[in-house]
Amino acid sequence: MKINSKLLLGVFILLSAGNVLIFIYRNNGFEYVKYSDLQELYPENPDTSFLTEWNSYNKRWGDSEIKKGLILLKNHTGIDTVSNERDEIINIAVWLHKSFSHQAGTPDSFISKLTPLQQYEYLKTGREKKLWCGQFQAMFGFFCTVAGFKNRYVEIVPVKNDLNTGYHEVNEVYLPLEKRWVMVDVSRNNFLIKRDDQFFSAAGYLNYWLKGKPENLFVTSLSGDSVQTLSQSPEKQLQDIYFNKSHYLRYYYSMSLSETYSLAKKIKRYVLSSPWYEVYGPQLSHSNFLFRVKQFFFFAFAALLPLMLYIFLKPKRNSNGQKTG
Repeated sequence: MKINSKLLLGVFILLSAGNVLIFIYRNNGFEYVKYSDLQELYPENPDTSFLTEWNSYNKRWGDSEIKKGLILLKNHTGIDTVSNERDEIINIAVWLHKSFSHQAGTPDSFISKLTPLQQYEYLKTGREKKLWCGQFQAMFGFFCTVAGFKNRYVEIVPVKNDLNTGYHEVNEVYLPLEKRWVMVDVSRNNFLIKRDDQFFSAAGYLNYWLKGKPENLFVTSLSGDSVQTLSQSPEKQLQDIYFNKSHYLRYYYSMSLSETYSLAKKIKRYVLSSPWYEVYGPQLSHSNFLFRVKQFFFFAFAALLPLMLYIFLKPKRNSNGQKTG
């Protein structure tokens, strides 16, 4: 069968132009997003592999940092004398909030490149050193891991980039005895939040505000020098500036940015369904249509390229079958 080289060339040019345009606008909806529901994020009886997937911090931290972190915990939180797992994570949160809440502000740009232990040591060198929620999240996650708790990083993201509230970062910690995830917001002094006897996860707290019918809440926080769990009546509650219909949640598998943004990982995410976080937002419309369009253009181009090279690079022959150059 004779190949219509002109037609193939036209298709090839079209695919090439499509891939170039998609690459230029790759951040405008062409990335793959894994939308998850409550059952996927909070299974009733999570196994070890599920919990480990969300707690990849140990891959980044050396034994020396883990040992230093454990010494700091014992010296400053007394967790080795506490048997209640809720009290353990509250003690860690109180310690970090007491240590650094007075230093809240815009941090130096390089601080995010430091390990959580290095961030702690750097911030302790002077009250003029600033931090925001990202540093609280990183340090709390590290020290929870040192204490033996599985935990994960959750980011609250604006649905539209023009919102003035920006982003916010919190932690979720898995309590093995209670078999539940609980949200800890160290930077905002919300160590645990519950309604009746139900402690909120990040998704649970978001759903509480999406429901739009406030009820009595009990918030554990630092008041003066003591930790108190106080009741908040619906009349006194204000709409949370982050947990509302204008925001959704991202659950990150890892915060090893050097690995996540390596060339190989970026190429893999570009062409395959290989996300480094999961999204929860029941108010969002879910679609990966543009990502599938990108896949079609990429793989169609990749399949056609060898044929085009063969057609246009193979030696030409005259009517006698002889090569002409």
